[in-house]
Amino acid sequence: MSSGRSRSATAAGAVAVVSIGAIPFVSDFPVAVAALAYLAILATGRTRLSWLGKGLAGRIVRRLVRVAIFFVPVPFVATVTWSGGVVESLVAVAFAFALLAPDRRNIVRELSPARLALRSYRSGDEPLRDFIAFAGAGVAQEYFYRGVVLTALLPQLGWFAILPAAAMFVFEHVAQGGGLHFDRRDLINQTIMSIVFGALAIHAGSVLPAVIGHTVYNLPNVIQIFVRIHAQRSDRRIRHDG
Repeated sequence: MSSGRSRSATAAGAVAVVSIGAIPFVSDFPVAVAALAYLAILATGRTRLSWLGKGLAGRIVRRLVRVAIFFVPVPFVATVTWSGGVVESLVAVAFAFALLAPDRRNIVRELSPARLALRSYRSGDEPLRDFIAFAGAGVAQEYFYRGVVLTALLPQLGWFAILPAAAMFVFEHVAQGGGLHFDRRDLINQTIMSIVFGALAIHAGSVLPAVIGHTVYNLPNVIQIFVRIHAQRSDRRIRHDG
């Protein structure tokens, strides 16, 4: 990593630490807690977290930290509800499948064992890290954006609180790639998904529908992990027997 990038990563890490450290002092103000936590999330996404160690353990811990950072507000925000919203959850599941439907041919192609066998994992812990990222995203991100942010803004903005929560969600995904590249269809899906899941969360009075819907939307990526592992093992077995 170049010295410029190293300095940028160090600065981002410092911003994350300062933001998290400031949260207890503004814990009576949900909007301030959400803002500081969001700053920490963005900053953490821009640093390599190399101080967490090297090797297998370090890589896994870094991935866990990138998911856990979304739960920083937990000790200071007690208004997020996880139960209820059964009907809204069913709607969220149906909507997630509807978002995936136009891309179903590409999804099926990407899940082909023959295709995945050509993209073998480079390390034994990579499947676990991918699983943490894709399986944890639905819970972590929806807790923060549809739980913390939406709940904090709801008293002031009402249903319009859906929009800034959605904008923050989308911007975080763009920022993950440095704003240099992103899939247009995925960006549109994220925007629509954020708005719909926000509406369902408000209607249900619970973050559960958004969590379930987001998890279903990420399901192809989770399935791909296991298919990829199976394809890789089968390919190795064939080569060994041959």
